[in-house]
Amino acid sequence: MTTPSVQRRSVVAAVTLGFAAIVFDGYDLIVYGSAVPKLLEYQAWNLTPTQAGAIGSYALVARSSAPS
Repeated sequence: MTTPSVQRRSVVAAVTLGFAAIVFDGYDLIVYGSAVPKLLEYQAWNLTPTQAGAIGSYALVARSSAPS
């Protein structure tokens, strides 16, 4: 039988691990979302908002279909 302190540490560890996984999973999209305004301003590439959105979508699709 586990003691309440061991159980509490297990719960805290599981919640912390889950939170870290969510943060790191979405980090690439957070960075991309922060970079989009500068990408749209960069005249040499002449990106439209539609193209910038497509790039973000492609990144999401590629990440979800990549082998584990």
